Amino acid sequence: SSPKKRILNVLTGTITDYPLINKYKMEFGFKNNLALVAEYEKPKFVYSIVDRKGNVLLTDIKEAYSRYSNGMIAVVLTDGKSGFVNEKGELVIETSFYIEPDDIGPRAYPIIRYFFKEDYALVKNAEQKWIQFDKKGNMKNLPDNIVPVGYCYNNGLVAVMDIQTKKYGYMNPQFKIKIPCKFDSAENFIGKYAMVEFENKDAVIDKRGNIYFCEDFQ
Repeated sequence: SSPKKRILNVLTGTITDYPLINKYKMEFGFKNNLALVAEYEKPKFVYSIVDRKGNVLLTDIKEAYSRYSNGMIAVVLTDGKSGFVNEKGELVIETSFYIEPDDIGPRAYPIIRYFFKEDYALVKNAEQKWIQFDKKGNMKNLPDNIVPVGYCYNNGLVAVMDIQTKKYGYMNPQFKIKIPCKFDSAENFIGKYAMVEFENKDAVIDKRGNIYFCEDFQ
């Protein structure tokens, strides 16, 4: 019989088993009962998507994001097709992915950085153009002067840089700049707040763009 892996739910204390297929060497974490697993085929790993029972939904994956997010996972198939796969293992959104040169090389971990969150995905394609997808596959090109700093929206905003001014601000999925590009650096929101640098000082902002300098905190 197939070997089993045991999972402890630290909140309930319950332990469940699921079988693993012998050939899979690495598993990158279940999300909604699905996981990306890796099989070593010298000199590289080939990825597959399996459920907790060991059923294979999709295989012959050359590159991928490490897990499902928002019901989707980004993949590059060995036949050359690429895009986002749904929880049925279907390639429902086709697009190319730009992979950073520094990420390419011997490794065992998936390297695609693009994923869905809050029903949108921001993708830098093979032509190095930034585009946005919704979960229905609708695509929009980002404004030419804007580059996203984060790879996803958090609380409806993503950190972006204005190419002309080299300043940072925050954009919503409709491409409206909700917080002006006036910061020297900016990180994505975590909860209600985001870290920025403004006038050579570290600061925190809220979703309205109010600035709280670190020395103001007690």
